Amino acid sequence: MKPSMYLLKASHLTPFIKVMESHELPVEELLHRAGLSRKNLDDDENLIFESKVWELIALASEYEGMENLGFITTQTTPLSDYGTFFDELLNQKNLKTMLNYFVKHMNMQSNCLTYWLSEHKGYFWICRPGTPLLTRGAWQVEQHVMSLIVKLIRAFIGPKWSPTRIGIQSIVDTGIDQFDFFKDTVILPGQKFSSIPVELKYLTKKPLITALAITTKAQNIPDSFVTSLKRLLKQHYFGDEWSAIVIASGLNMSVSTLKRKLASYNTTLREVIDEVRFSQAKALLKKAKINNDKIAKELGYQYTPNFVRAFKRWSGISPTAYQASLGKTKVS
Repeated sequence: MKPSMYLLKASHLTPFIKVMESHELPVEELLHRAGLSRKNLDDDENLIFESKVWELIALASEYEGMENLGFITTQTTPLSDYGTFFDELLNQKNLKTMLNYFVKHMNMQSNCLTYWLSEHKGYFWICRPGTPLLTRGAWQVEQHVMSLIVKLIRAFIGPKWSPTRIGIQSIVDTGIDQFDFFKDTVILPGQKFSSIPVELKYLTKKPLITALAITTKAQNIPDSFVTSLKRLLKQHYFGDEWSAIVIASGLNMSVSTLKRKLASYNTTLREVIDEVRFSQAKALLKKAKINNDKIAKELGYQYTPNFVRAFKRWSGISPTAYQASLGKTKVS
């Protein structure tokens, strides 16, 4: 099913930011120009619009001619820095299960169109369709994705392995010969999808690194428009002002389009916002040492009585009564 909006995890952008900082690029300026901010990176599980990430990568690669930003990021970033999903990949029992897990659970990292695997003439092919309608930064993104897959495979086969040939969607392969990911690899540009073949004889190879401790499992990126919107609201993607104009602008659509989309799910923006705020309020009320003033401020209410009235509307009781029902002592 086609996602309602293309999103990826902040954990996948953080390595690019580190590379940009190490090369002394004006990160804050570039983030602003791409429509992003540091707040988007506060949590590895935060969702970010893929188009804005691609724009940031394009801006960074154009700055001082860093055409190989994708390769550089892969080369300098340990796999463990890409978040919980990659920890889970490296904990798979062998290369084949890792590749299957990668394809099956890619929506833990990005909800772009699905990767697929294909066995053909002694090879196991990993295929990538790319993200429709996105062209800015496409070559740098393809650099990164393809070299990152090679780096994952090397974690099972060994650091000297390279594919015999690859297909890339880009019509140019600038810089590809400067990095060892594709040493002696035949490059086939201008393909309909990207592809990397792995020899079948390597599929039973076990990981070469020590198993990683995983404390939390990565969350899937939702396909539903409403569920995605709720996640974005919870992480304050649109800031603290949750008006229709601000949210629609953040989604790159008109207010009327936003209303129509929500209506197709039999809901309204107010209902969505109320559900998110009610969920956040209940979570905050479970903390013993917090009062209504702090909760109101946290939820974006200018006046505490407005929050209290809203909570009564949502639950039928006051915040104080709700907290008392949890066995907590209210702090005034």
